Amino acid sequence: MNKITKPTFFYCYLDNSTLLNHLSNEQAGMLWKMLFDYANNDIKADVSDPILAMAFDVMVQQIDRDFKKYQD
Repeated sequence: MNKITKPTFFYCYLDNSTLLNHLSNEQAGMLWKMLFDYANNDIKADVSDPILAMAFDVMVQQIDRDFKKYQD
């Protein structure tokens, strides 16, 4: 069985700063930790903060698209 290869990186697009600028420093730090956990371990955090959850979902969709391009 072939294991799907994942990249050892994910892109941070400059236009993501628009999302980050709407977050507090605490939320932004949490977001980065959540993104690394998702990219490394496929763990989607359960977040009660709707703004943080929205930012996470937007960035995860881009990570998924980029990983798909990498695999192709």
